[in-house]
Amino acid sequence: MQTRWKQWVLTNLLRNVPVTQLYTTLLGEGFAHAEIVALLGNNLPPAQQQSLARQFAARYPLPKFIAKELPDNVQIIESERAQLYAVKDFLALPTCESIVALSKQHLRPSTITTASTEADTAFRTSSTCDLVSLDSEIANQVSAHIIDYFGFAKGNNEPIQAQHYAPGQQFKAHTDYFEPGTSEYRQFASQLGQRTWTCMVYLNEVEAGGETEFVKLG
Repeated sequence: MQTRWKQWVLTNLLRNVPVTQLYTTLLGEGFAHAEIVALLGNNLPPAQQQSLARQFAARYPLPKFIAKELPDNVQIIESERAQLYAVKDFLALPTCESIVALSKQHLRPSTITTASTEADTAFRTSSTCDLVSLDSEIANQVSAHIIDYFGFAKGNNEPIQAQHYAPGQQFKAHTDYFEPGTSEYRQFASQLGQRTWTCMVYLNEVEAGGETEFVKLG
């Protein structure tokens, strides 16, 4: 959490602003329950913490595929800092090949949400295909499969895209979520909410490169 938000909390506690009001404001700015509770400390009674924790968990339920016993084709990637899973054969090979062929016909330069300078455009040099905008049966089937696999209500997902990396292209280290307490969060997530899960499917194999590295997970 940024220093200015910590100072904001301290200032408002000294003003005797109700602690639940501070919690609600911070939650609306995209901060996670655990982070807010740690900051508010003893100002938030234990019973209240438990009640708010249950509300937060209901707001961000676990995906269907991990809510119960893991399927045989799902592997847990051990990490103390993230929930990460590998799913074998998430899509059939013919489906992958069809998506690759379709996306190559409709590529555009990839963008980032905060791009404003020439240096920003060098941050991500790949190409993107907005699959669901093509009104393609195969793209719609893949989108429906992802929604069903996660078990979230339709409308809680973002439109799926295909990403293409030519030799030498990249997307530098970044987060998929919007930074809480920032203008970026308010612009992209204040209405629909924070991104919670990313579903990334490898569509083909290459001789070298092409992988995603989680640089802070080790």
